[in-house]
Amino acid sequence: MDDYYREMQMKIYLMRHGKVDFKWESFYTSEAFDRACAEYDQADILPVEKQELDLDAVKTVYVSGLKRTAQTAQIIFPDKQMVCLEMIHEVPLRSAFDTTKQIPLFCFNVLGRMQWLLGNTRQPEIRRQTLKRARKALETVAQKQEDCILVTHGFFMKSLMKELKNMGFKVEKAHVFLSNLEVVTATKE
Repeated sequence: MDDYYREMQMKIYLMRHGKVDFKWESFYTSEAFDRACAEYDQADILPVEKQELDLDAVKTVYVSGLKRTAQTAQIIFPDKQMVCLEMIHEVPLRSAFDTTKQIPLFCFNVLGRMQWLLGNTRQPEIRRQTLKRARKALETVAQKQEDCILVTHGFFMKSLMKELKNMGFKVEKAHVFLSNLEVVTATKE
């Protein structure tokens, strides 16, 4: 299968969704943190100004099953075909441990992502599973051999970029923390 990607020529644009209309608290119990994560996933995005992006040749925009990506795509790319690709949803996060004490949000985020990285099954998905899902999503869009846009999520974009590099794509350098609406270009020539 890797020989297949070696011969391919295409561009894949990764875009992080618009800013979500959700206010995180500074402290949570584990139950409240898990509930806040679920509420965040159901929240709408804040108003977005249409960006001028030179992506006219691209016909298809892939979005995840979380509505913030579809809302972003509808505003930024209203004239393009939108396809829901569940595999490009965000890496799910849950509290790293059970507690009724108020813990800083930062701790839940960092510890949860460390568990993901280390393969702790307390998290709904671990790193190995995320990379496998990213690879499968990229193989799905690459089969069409046409330039495309994936409107996806900040943390998951890092896994997509890693797998794109493994598939022989040149990925433009991105910041450690991807801002909302940031676009990363991956080119296969």
